[in-house]
Amino acid sequence: MLSLHNESSSLRSHVSGLLSSEGLSFDEITLSSLDVIVFGSRVSGLQRSRSDLDLLIVGNARGHKRIGKLDLIFVPERELNTSLRRRSELFRHIEEYGVSLMHDRVLVTSIRDDHAASRKLARLRALIDRALPSWDVFTEPIRLKYLVKFRREAQRYRLLKEGAAVPPTAQLDSKIASFRAIESAFEDLVTIAAGEAVEKFECYQLLTREAFRRRHTLARFKVS
Repeated sequence: MLSLHNESSSLRSHVSGLLSSEGLSFDEITLSSLDVIVFGSRVSGLQRSRSDLDLLIVGNARGHKRIGKLDLIFVPERELNTSLRRRSELFRHIEEYGVSLMHDRVLVTSIRDDHAASRKLARLRALIDRALPSWDVFTEPIRLKYLVKFRREAQRYRLLKEGAAVPPTAQLDSKIASFRAIESAFEDLVTIAAGEAVEKFECYQLLTREAFRRRHTLARFKVS
């Protein structure tokens, strides 16, 4: 197994090469940054050929840029320790799984309260509510894509609710090795809908039945 130093050095070399291929300089970025952190699938070692390289750059800028296979998130140094940032799903993930290319450890710390879980719950409900009106006209591949999204978001919600960090998506998928794991995720959807209107509760039950019926395919189906 690689040491943390070797892992960081290997990542630094990979990041430097990828940045250079997009006309960016790793040295210039690090000179103007407090920290540069790799997170997501590249850290887990489960990335696919089409996977992006996710970087959090702590410095002066704020924003989100996609350049080729680079997914860059810029956070100003002054916001690093704000409550809003530290309570986010992203900071919880980076604290747990991120690898700093400039320091022995990442400079990100998180607050693990119910804020991230509440936001995830709202996102999950909104995602389902957008899909349900068109469910009957969706093709089978589109339904499967949505079922994978619902399953992943339900997994993430449970982890956040338990105070854990959400792993990279590929690692999340690797935990779905049994039908029971799929059923557990979709049972959460029915629990989420328990206090809603009868119509919505029945719709969430529909998704659960669809997942159970397709669970063999769902366990194998991958979506980028």
